[in-house]
Amino acid sequence: MKGFRLAGILLALAALGVAILWFGGAFERGKVEPGQEEMPPGLPPPEMQGQALRENRPAFYVAVGTIRSRTEATVAAQVSGRVTSVRVDAGNTVVQGDLLATLDSQEMDTRVGQARSGLDAAKAELADAQLHYGRIQRLLPERAATQVQMDAADARLKQAKAAVSTAQKKLEETRIVLDYTQVRAPMTGVVSKRQADAGDLAYPGRPLFVIHNPKGLRLEASVREGMIGRVKREQEVGVELTALSETVAGTVEEIVPSADPLSRSFLVKVALPVTEGLYPGMFGRLRIRLEERSTVLIPASAVSRVGQLNTVRVLTDGRWVRRYVTLGEGEGELVEVLSGLEGGETIGWDPTPTTEHATEEGTDEQL
Repeated sequence: MKGFRLAGILLALAALGVAILWFGGAFERGKVEPGQEEMPPGLPPPEMQGQALRENRPAFYVAVGTIRSRTEATVAAQVSGRVTSVRVDAGNTVVQGDLLATLDSQEMDTRVGQARSGLDAAKAELADAQLHYGRIQRLLPERAATQVQMDAADARLKQAKAAVSTAQKKLEETRIVLDYTQVRAPMTGVVSKRQADAGDLAYPGRPLFVIHNPKGLRLEASVREGMIGRVKREQEVGVELTALSETVAGTVEEIVPSADPLSRSFLVKVALPVTEGLYPGMFGRLRIRLEERSTVLIPASAVSRVGQLNTVRVLTDGRWVRRYVTLGEGEGELVEVLSGLEGGETIGWDPTPTTEHATEEGTDEQL
């Protein structure tokens, strides 16, 4: 009994000691009062500062397309023959009727000679038939010739005249075919493709040249069926020419009233103004204006790259941190921020953008 009583006394004393230490704060040495922990130092202060702007700006639907010529001619040979010479190269300006290439004309020259000889023979036969007809006509009243001879002479004369007419048409036909050995420009424009060289075999249907009118270029873009109701004929739209870093104003001149069953899109053709450096086959974007939307804009120089990501330095709780952002389209010196900023934040940048390396303590979480 005495042992149990002693153990109980010792246990009570131990509990009392723990209670004294607890209320004395002996177990709270590792706890730090709120706001007492030092913040990481953050990034160095930038040389320039500004604010992320939130503005209402028009939204655009963008449809990709290709620059094509309104007037384009594919020049092919009309007769078969070996190409003997080519007079133009791609990029040359030609006028309607200019000689582009010549074909071997030896066979055609022979045919023209044969047709000319045939015409000479027909004319000689006509002259003889006319003399014979006149002779019979003079003898008929004197009954020195019969009516049968007169009819035969008349028939011979008619046949001779028909033979001369046929020979003349044959000669004209061979001359036309001979002229086909001279390949000429069907229109005024610029040679965009040259697909023949001396020694090549040309034949009907094989393209030799492609000529386009540089003053009649247009963008042909595919617009999805859900947006085609926003496009009207004669509507003015913007066309972004990526290769030229330029946006020009175009006019919708044609909407093909049939959708592609595979892509569910309509072909829209937009006439473009004469633009230096613009050629058929180049890439373009059709911009169709939609309703306004709220956007966040920042200077493009405030964006830095961290690997494949874009970052912006933001002033947060008195220190500069890096924040990851997703960018949209640029407009002049400003660029749209799709995510990462809400607008109104203080941002900073240096005059010369640099590629930074992210550190754990200097990077703010992505919004």
